[in-house]
Amino acid sequence: MGYDFHHNATKKDIVAFLKARKSDNGKVIEGVVTGNYLWMLVEVDGVKSIELAILTKAGSDFGYKLIGEGAGPYHYGCPAKLVAKADPASSEYAAEWRKKNAAALERDARAAERKVGDVVRYGKFEYRLVRPLSRGAFVVSRVSDGLEFSMCAAKFKDAEFL
Repeated sequence: MGYDFHHNATKKDIVAFLKARKSDNGKVIEGVVTGNYLWMLVEVDGVKSIELAILTKAGSDFGYKLIGEGAGPYHYGCPAKLVAKADPASSEYAAEWRKKNAAALERDARAAERKVGDVVRYGKFEYRLVRPLSRGAFVVSRVSDGLEFSMCAAKFKDAEFL
């Protein structure tokens, strides 16, 4: 599925439009914006689930793409408070997505604890954290020779903090 665009709309306009959506059988209960994602707790036919609106801009128009958790979106970062308010996952895809989302939230929380100067052991080498990059990644310097690398957030789950 593609994106739905609104002519001359702002991000704020699209968020307000999406949060106000109602139909005969459903409504948006709550929504939280994180970057260009609008995470929503929706209720359809009495069942509460998570829906993601990916927000994007093209020229002077803003648009969105809706993905329900049952589609197993490859996007994570939905606030835990929304997931906690949803009914149990209605499909394998939704259950798997919720597990991955929880893992991503946990990884991001651990990433917030990392700071420049920390030393980690990854594999057989030790690295000093030099400067943060986006999404929990860091530029690291190998202690033995000073060479710098970028280390993505996922690598830290296998690293030992010294």
